[in-house]
Amino acid sequence: MQNTPCYDVKIQCESPQKFEDILQRGFYVAFTTGCTLREFLCEQVGVCGDYAQVRIQTIFLNGQPVDDVDSTILKETDQLAFSAAMPGLVGATMRRGGYYASLRESISHHENDAPIEVKQGFIRVRLFNFLARELAETFLIYGIFVEPQTFATFLRNQSQAFFQSTQFFQNSVIIPSNDLIKEVEAVRGRVKLSLIGR
Repeated sequence: MQNTPCYDVKIQCESPQKFEDILQRGFYVAFTTGCTLREFLCEQVGVCGDYAQVRIQTIFLNGQPVDDVDSTILKETDQLAFSAAMPGLVGATMRRGGYYASLRESISHHENDAPIEVKQGFIRVRLFNFLARELAETFLIYGIFVEPQTFATFLRNQSQAFFQSTQFFQNSVIIPSNDLIKEVEAVRGRVKLSLIGR
């Protein structure tokens, strides 16, 4: 995927959380493989400290709940999902390092010792519930990659008020919404979305 061409779109808006639907559906970010989950969040994306420790209560790696962010190593084919606290017994059981974590031992992620090549790659991420809104600005500043059809569908579902408060740029030139949708639909690679100064 390193050589996948992309259509680079810059975004200027007052409310990055308006893009939460895209963040919940799933997107890709560039990263350095072979890092720990904590290094990915803090050193690469910029989600650090108390927020990462307290707010991100549940983490899935390839569908398996993760407890230890310091020993979990990421590779390019991985898929990550992050969630705030989920309700009920299921939420308590899936919570990382929680009291009921032992109940799901058989489905939890366990690291193996297979070597992982350190290189530039892409990883798929999904953000659920409150995290999609709270981390929208952080991930959009970092830059995310989405499938053209996903972005085109998202744009078609937005109101006129959305486009009045949000501007899109390509090569430093503002793109009208109708032109943007047409251009995105013609993209063969992925669309890169990056938030720029407001």
